[in-house]
Amino acid sequence: MKLKKGKKHNNKGFTLTEVLVALAVSSVVITIVIAFISQGSRFYKTQSNTINLQNELQETSNVITDTLQEATYLSITSNSKNLEVYTGSYEIEGKKLFTSVKGSSRYILRDGTGIYVFDKADTDYINKKDKPGYRYSNNIEEITVNISDKCKTKVADSEVITQPVMLDVYIKVTHNDTSRFENKTITLRNKIQSLEVNGELYQIGSNGSQLVHVEK
Repeated sequence: MKLKKGKKHNNKGFTLTEVLVALAVSSVVITIVIAFISQGSRFYKTQSNTINLQNELQETSNVITDTLQEATYLSITSNSKNLEVYTGSYEIEGKKLFTSVKGSSRYILRDGTGIYVFDKADTDYINKKDKPGYRYSNNIEEITVNISDKCKTKVADSEVITQPVMLDVYIKVTHNDTSRFENKTITLRNKIQSLEVNGELYQIGSNGSQLVHVEK
């Protein structure tokens, strides 16, 4: 009786060269996929940071504009590192400096990279550790408020500011090497009765429409 020969199977498998080629191709594909995912993640973070900064800039700009537009009295201390703005009646060391039925009494304070806006310009609250003001920004790099040249004129030897007073406001926010800024001119709604800018005092002129610089 003859035995049937079994069918011969190919058990050769992969050669070392084939394995190495497969590994090389897989490595290239995996590297490309990881790079694509990493790039997409960085793009998402950058875009998210940019959108957040733009929203923060807009919110800060809006509240400062609203605060300044309603001013009846202005005391401004502004440079690249500091900003303090009083907009209405307030007291310092028990002395009431200005009172008006119009406008609002507000206080804007730059504190490091943040901006606080106080609903009540009262130094008893301002000097407290737990400030009642709302913090509108955490990423301020620069913010300045200055009298616009558009409302400045020279009369004789005096510098005169013609009402309505206009303010140039510059705000720049920065986070993770991304910056956004806004530069705009605000026209105040109320007639300003008294104005102090970086220690320089202006008082209302006799015709009721100009603020005349007062020599100290």
